Amino acid sequence: MAIENFGEIGLFINDVCYGAEVIMGEVAQINAYIMDLDFDDADIEFQIMEYGSRSGEKRFGSFEVFDHVVNEFRVSSLDLSNGEMFYVVSLKNVDDVVDDLPKFTSLDGNFPNPFNPSTTIAYSLAESGNVKLQIFNIRGQLVKTLVNEVQNAGRYTVDWHVDNDRQRSVGSGVYFYRLETSAGRQVKRMVLLK
Repeated sequence: MAIENFGEIGLFINDVCYGAEVIMGEVAQINAYIMDLDFDDADIEFQIMEYGSRSGEKRFGSFEVFDHVVNEFRVSSLDLSNGEMFYVVSLKNVDDVVDDLPKFTSLDGNFPNPFNPSTTIAYSLAESGNVKLQIFNIRGQLVKTLVNEVQNAGRYTVDWHVDNDRQRSVGSGVYFYRLETSAGRQVKRMVLLK
């Protein structure tokens, strides 16, 4: 699962956050401070907060923990009471993560709209491939290229801070944003009010 530019991930024990980290790629290191906790009946889960999403956080109570004895990930509970200082956990192969991958490629919209001074554009990719996300003015002229790269299947958000490719601020008005993938092109409209 691609989680680049996804948001934040946190370790929660009995609904209290003990550490969180911004997700910058497919790996995140969470520093959690869990001294003097009673883990006998602890409910341990990871929560992912997606930037720009209205759907709220995603909770993962099941995950895979790396077993150093057999040198592989195994689905198991995270035993924080054994005094280990470091754990390697994977959400990558957990069923509820895999099922959450988008079934269709779509340009999901931007929020807020109308906006000032910035807006967040969300899109979903059903498969990996070349992705181009661009902003155009009302005349159809290219204003800014926000994304032009290969991306994995998943959900993404990109912020536009009302500037052009030369980092100069643009004026009020109607703008269009276009998502171009192997699945085709999709265009939506947004309004900048200054």
